[in-house]
Amino acid sequence: MDRKWRLGLIVTLVFLGAVRANAQDDLLDDLYGRGVHAYNAQDYRNAWTMFNDAIAQGSLDPRAFYFRGLALTRLGRSEDASADFQRGAQLEVTSNAVFPVGRSLSRIQGTQRLALEAYRQKARLALRAQRKVRERARYEQLRRNEEGVLRAGVTPSADSLPQPGDTESNPFKDDNGLAEGTAVAAPERTSGGTALDTSSPQPAAGDDGTDIFGGGDDKAMDDDKGKGSDDAGSDLFGNDDAPNPFE
Repeated sequence: MDRKWRLGLIVTLVFLGAVRANAQDDLLDDLYGRGVHAYNAQDYRNAWTMFNDAIAQGSLDPRAFYFRGLALTRLGRSEDASADFQRGAQLEVTSNAVFPVGRSLSRIQGTQRLALEAYRQKARLALRAQRKVRERARYEQLRRNEEGVLRAGVTPSADSLPQPGDTESNPFKDDNGLAEGTAVAAPERTSGGTALDTSSPQPAAGDDGTDIFGGGDDKAMDDDKGKGSDDAGSDLFGNDDAPNPFE
């Protein structure tokens, strides 16, 4: 029960604070509006009073500073007007709120408007330069961080580097256990696990030891050469009775 009561009290205080802030904003807006009407009516002293009261109550509206500076210019206080123009321009470029400055200044023309616009442009350029400096600083910091990460992840320690004679970390160490520089004999060529004989080949022999590709009976071969041909005039196809068309 106490917890719910405290929660309700907090909500009520927040609501009352928001209402009070809105009421304060309404009061500041009212002072600013009355000051603009006085300025347009060329009642510059009364206009300065309205703008001054709004700023004293905590107004951060850049238009209040601009118009107070314009009123000061009409009253011959150029130095104080320059300070208001500068402060209003700083608020305009740095405030999170959006104010319709251009529309509010639409009736201000001539030399006063040119002087005011010079302060606004100077403030925008200064803000742009500051952003460039911050962006450059962030870039340099990121680059330094990346270089630190790369150095930490790539550079090996001295203990992890292979030392001379360290065979455990030598990637070119031969597993045969031979000392460096020892000649290694060429392995014998084998076929099916049997060492191949590299001597000169011998003639093939039959079962009885004779050369199956030898000359054999040269006379029999000579006799075979004569078979198939009888006398020069005999018919090779065995038809001796056939008449010779060339006789």
